[in-house]
Amino acid sequence: MKHTLKKIFTLSLLISLNISGHCCSDRACALPIKSPDCMSRCYGYPLIAYRSQSLNLPRRMVGTQADIHKYGMDDRYWSSFVALEYTRSFRPERILEQLLGPDVCNCNLMIQGSQVSDRSSRAWMADYFGLPMDFESTICFEPRIQNFIIDFHHYVGLDNWHEGMFARIYAPLVYTRWDLRMCEKVKAKGTTPFPKGYMSTCEVPLTEMASSFTEAMKGCSTFGDMKSPMAYGLFSPCVLTDTRLADLRVEVGTNFALKEDYHFGVALHAAAPTGTRPDARYIFEPMVGNGRHWELGLGVTSSYIFWRSECEDKYAGVYFDAVLTHMFKACQIRSFDLLCKVNSRYMLLEEMGPNNYGISKCDGLCCPCLANYAYTGKLIPAINATTFCVDTKVAVQGDLAIKLAYYSCGWSFDIGYNFWGRTGEEFYLRDGCCNPCGNHQYAIKGDSYLYGKYDLGGTDVTVALSATQSEADIHSGKNYPIQNGDPVATKWDDPSVTYGDAASLNPRIDNPKEAYAWKFPLSNLNRETWPIKDPDAPDLNTSIQPKVLTACDIDMYKSPKAYTHKLFLHVNYKWDDECKDVNPYLGLGGEAEFNGSRCKDVCESPRLGVSQWGIWLKAGWSYE
Repeated sequence: MKHTLKKIFTLSLLISLNISGHCCSDRACALPIKSPDCMSRCYGYPLIAYRSQSLNLPRRMVGTQADIHKYGMDDRYWSSFVALEYTRSFRPERILEQLLGPDVCNCNLMIQGSQVSDRSSRAWMADYFGLPMDFESTICFEPRIQNFIIDFHHYVGLDNWHEGMFARIYAPLVYTRWDLRMCEKVKAKGTTPFPKGYMSTCEVPLTEMASSFTEAMKGCSTFGDMKSPMAYGLFSPCVLTDTRLADLRVEVGTNFALKEDYHFGVALHAAAPTGTRPDARYIFEPMVGNGRHWELGLGVTSSYIFWRSECEDKYAGVYFDAVLTHMFKACQIRSFDLLCKVNSRYMLLEEMGPNNYGISKCDGLCCPCLANYAYTGKLIPAINATTFCVDTKVAVQGDLAIKLAYYSCGWSFDIGYNFWGRTGEEFYLRDGCCNPCGNHQYAIKGDSYLYGKYDLGGTDVTVALSATQSEADIHSGKNYPIQNGDPVATKWDDPSVTYGDAASLNPRIDNPKEAYAWKFPLSNLNRETWPIKDPDAPDLNTSIQPKVLTACDIDMYKSPKAYTHKLFLHVNYKWDDECKDVNPYLGLGGEAEFNGSRCKDVCESPRLGVSQWGIWLKAGWSYE
């Protein structure tokens, strides 16, 4: 008995070592923050909740019941199989709903510039992507995930060590294809460039702007003050692929009850990460495996033969297997939205720094109301600032399957149900816990104008403002559309001559106040004549004070849970010859998996998951 326990301990130790491998430094925040009320979230989640291709109990269970957990054995025996499976996702609208939320209607996403009349409330603002202010297009998506799987599986009965003891090891080799299948239809290419002060001190001509949303999302486009191309969350028009082992899984256990017509066993289950580590480069990045998590948990196996023929080799039974694991912290690169702003990772942020030009709301060198920050002249895609190296873990993941099996003279027929689910992911910042953006300060740009100017002895002096727009979202800013009563900049002695539109004066920014640089009143960059300070001429607004983002504005809260339901069936034939030590079998089966539920307008219990179907060919052999 001592030797048996020693062997069990040795095997358990081997599969339990190094359960906390990392790719980054060891620093991590102690606890995740609780989710606020506004984050009852069920969509717009930046990573597809996809179950590992290695965690598939139906594929493991079918066709093998006669070759495992054998009664009356006093020596070692084994059973191995190789399964070839093809899977493909369906319900593409639900995949899009998870990624982009309600902005995608009937698998279409609209892109419209800030000056398009009658803009859709679902449309993303084209300005954020360096597209003309009157640009219009519709992008159609039909995302598809395909897997080609070769599952290598080996089971061994260790009755020579201890009656009912067993072990198994398996590791599927996966080639996966992830395709957004996006197609853009441009309704209007746009003819309106970015005016002075909007994205740069100069007008941004059409020749320096992207020609389509598809081009803008390739990660190469720059414009105006946006000199850093989008580095994460890209929309690839091409198929993305990956080939890896989808986790190495090991079980060691024993049957506490083992008779001819029933058994019940418990096993230690562990998974070593061999698959893809998310890097956030693409919004629809190919995934093999569980995201590089180590797993440790328990497996349960049981069966009951409720009918057996007295004359022929026929019987029927019910079989139940389950695996419950904890997914330990894994280092991943992940992108996040701003709090309560779905898809805000695709907005523009302005970098804020010292107020070197004395931007204030009053004239005078000793004005007590100086802006705390001013724009530094740098724009960046928000996703470049909200993508971090994080530790992520899942408290509980479960895979449960039950099947009804009938065996008759070498033929077996299985039909069953499978449930897979996991709790939400928890995130822990590895570096810069207190300030994930490092030493930089950022604010939401929206459609605010960034620059003003003043006259110094007949010379125009251009200065960066402190204008921010925290209420803007992915759909629009607040200055556009222009509203009735919005003032415009006019020539001081001829009101019929205007300089720029009303939005260029920043009427609806954070804490709008008339803008001064030291003692000089500021105008928008389109004004060509002076003076500007008269009773009828409105002043350019800036934010006193600007609203800058903090770590608490980044949505790094616990993700929604995920689960799916699956139905499966399998037909198998075994060449069983008592005179031979090795007996082969061959089977054909299929499965249909459905994600937990579709999100509604009010999401009380958010759930993620991918619907997919699969078909497999399973060949194996047993040895006694």
